[in-house]
Amino acid sequence: MENQKNYDSMFNLDDDEDSCLVMIETDRLIGFGDHIFAPYSEVDMLELMKSIELRGLLTPIIIRDHPTETGMFEILAGHNRVNACKRLGIGKIHARIMENISEDESKLIVIETNLMQRNIEDFKLSDRARIITEWHKLMKKQGLRTDLLKENTEDHHSEKDEEKPFHLGKSQICNYVRINDFLFSDLRDLMDLGKLSIKSSVELSYLEEADQELIWDLINDGIRITDSKAKAIKKLSLDEGLTKESLERLLRQKDNEKKKLLKIPTILLKKYFGNKGEAEIIDILELALSKYFENSEKQVTITTHIP
Repeated sequence: MENQKNYDSMFNLDDDEDSCLVMIETDRLIGFGDHIFAPYSEVDMLELMKSIELRGLLTPIIIRDHPTETGMFEILAGHNRVNACKRLGIGKIHARIMENISEDESKLIVIETNLMQRNIEDFKLSDRARIITEWHKLMKKQGLRTDLLKENTEDHHSEKDEEKPFHLGKSQICNYVRINDFLFSDLRDLMDLGKLSIKSSVELSYLEEADQELIWDLINDGIRITDSKAKAIKKLSLDEGLTKESLERLLRQKDNEKKKLLKIPTILLKKYFGNKGEAEIIDILELALSKYFENSEKQVTITTHIP
């Protein structure tokens, strides 16, 4: 019953005059109208059904009067449990009816009770962005628990001890909101497929939709957009605007820059350069390479003149 205690504490349901516990017919229950959470997979559903068969429904669902269907109720918490009970042929279950509750408060209950059951990391990135965005806008609108939106609180707890929504910092939450609100839906799909990182997605979200469509075409043609390329694309778009030609020219330039980069293995750095600074290492390499190629040319000349 631990989850029920968490629900009651979070939403002030303990002896709340605005809620009551009842037995309700499952055929009078309708899913929340703006439900943003995907239902359980068949494997998870079968596990839930097995648990209910063995132990019963341990935690009452949370419902409210349906806003448009007379005599029906809208589920706020417990969509998967209701579906499991219906499949098992269970006709009545315990439910807590919330009264005098606003639409925004209802949405908040839907989101937070779902996230008490599932980790935000379990969702694909685009769904994660939508969930966080919905939650963030509700918190700002209602002014509830606004301390969670601040990186610094008035007390002196360390950052590790501070409670963070979704275990994310403010900048991370803002990135997810930006992706949800401004990234072209087809690019969000590519992000879900792992073809765009979150960082690249944030950078590209600053582009106009037509420019984002250009990026989508390139990725589908096999072009890989790295974080550094996404940052350069954003700068070009804001400074000059994008065309297919300017975009391809930029990407070729970035690829050429990458080809010129050379990393010296750590073992060689320690062996030959010790604690020398970058400038001194460059001077040594330039001198050594100069000597190397000079000796190579002499060797070629000697070999050429051997009778």
